[in-house]
Amino acid sequence: MALPPFVSSFSAAALAAAYRAAPDIPRGLVADRVPADWGAQLAELGCMTFHLHERRITEDRVRAVRDAGYRMLAYTVNDAARARKLLD
Repeated sequence: MALPPFVSSFSAAALAAAYRAAPDIPRGLVADRVPADWGAQLAELGCMTFHLHERRITEDRVRAVRDAGYRMLAYTVNDAARARKLLD
């Protein structure tokens, strides 16, 4: 089964270009730290997900992202126990 394409990037400029070129392809903003205007950035770039380094993810952040209508994804999870906690 082929999965549909998905574009994710640390670069807002790259995501904006992807949005203009192929607005139907889902996008996700990747960040090492949470920008103060993360919600505005996600909306402006037409993103559906926010990808954050696992060290920066807290329950409050996940709740805020979900409450804003986006999905939170973690990257660089190198510990099985931490992965289980993040999935919860």
